[in-house]
Amino acid sequence: MEHSEPDDVLIEEFRNLLMQMSDRHREVLLRFRLSGQSWIAHFVHVHDANKGAIFHDQEENEFIYVTDLSEISEFQLNKPVGKYKANFPYRVMLIRFYS
Repeated sequence: MEHSEPDDVLIEEFRNLLMQMSDRHREVLLRFRLSGQSWIAHFVHVHDANKGAIFHDQEENEFIYVTDLSEISEFQLNKPVGKYKANFPYRVMLIRFYS
């Protein structure tokens, strides 16, 4: 069966997801990679998503600060939230391309 969920997510949708995770979905963790880098080692909590994002890595007991969300190129969740599946990589796009 073909995957019908989108694999591209606009940055505004990603920002909204982070806000939801910090407010209402605290049990859901996120893993991401910055442009040109490898995936971070652990799934992390979204601590704050008001200006950029602050993530908390409980495994390492440290905070990760991302001041510009456009630096995040891909993400995945450990549990589903809304239209987003667990353990499925999504690309963060600044604009949507139409073919």
